[in-house]
Amino acid sequence: MDLKKEFSTNEKLELDGVWEEIDEGARLLIGRAFNENFTRTWRGLPAGVRRRIDKGTISQKKDTELFSELIANSILLDWEGLTDNGELLVYSKEVAKKMLIQYKEFRSLVWELANDAQLFKDVEMEDDVKN
Repeated sequence: MDLKKEFSTNEKLELDGVWEEIDEGARLLIGRAFNENFTRTWRGLPAGVRRRIDKGTISQKKDTELFSELIANSILLDWEGLTDNGELLVYSKEVAKKMLIQYKEFRSLVWELANDAQLFKDVEMEDDVKN
């Protein structure tokens, strides 16, 4: 097994994101989980907060708020065609965080996409494998 062919991903895509259609006319720009921006945002949290998260001693509400903020600041980079109760949502980090907090299944979907290595595969490597 060639590890480069099997596991190589494009770091630029991981950081800048890839568009993923989630429904007809609706798509998300998703960065990779644990990309450089995610790590930087995580490290920007106060040390005491990070310790409480690691120990599991933070409230569920606060944990959801912090996790949603991390995703909104580093993973959910944009969207098109999303509505909330029929109203078109204009993307901003603040609106993204609100929607991630409000809709746990939406948060789960974004996190699942961010963890899908196939979305961030190095296109050049894929082309080489096809040839």
